[in-house]
Amino acid sequence: MLDKKNFYINGQRVKPNSSEEIKVIDPATEENCAVITLGNKADVDQAVSAAKDAYKSWAFSSKEERIELIENIISEYEKRSEELAKTISEEMGAPLWLSNVAQVTSGLSHFKDTLEVLKTFEFEGTENNYLVRKEPIGVIGM
Repeated sequence: MLDKKNFYINGQRVKPNSSEEIKVIDPATEENCAVITLGNKADVDQAVSAAKDAYKSWAFSSKEERIELIENIISEYEKRSEELAKTISEEMGAPLWLSNVAQVTSGLSHFKDTLEVLKTFEFEGTENNYLVRKEPIGVIGM
């Protein structure tokens, strides 16, 4: 059984503030396949704080830097696609082949589509004699 009790915040695995855990059940076998920690307000606040700190440099990153980052994400995603498919299968109870051809490829296509849009995206332009600048304005929670 996988132990995924820590959170990934600010580039590192950190111990959660919450101690509430839940077992993840593989619907195909009805067996426990992992244990995770449920985050609380303090955990969310810690993640938001880290995101706000990262935003300070991200907001001023160039298009080229953003393209490079997404290309790196795509490369790592492709290297780990087998691991992703296995994890998705365990969490959903879906056959491995379905996780591979549906979920993993879907996620990868989102990154690739984002990359293609970014390559031609104009962050600044003129509309009706006004300068329009599209820029990040802050952190969001999703």
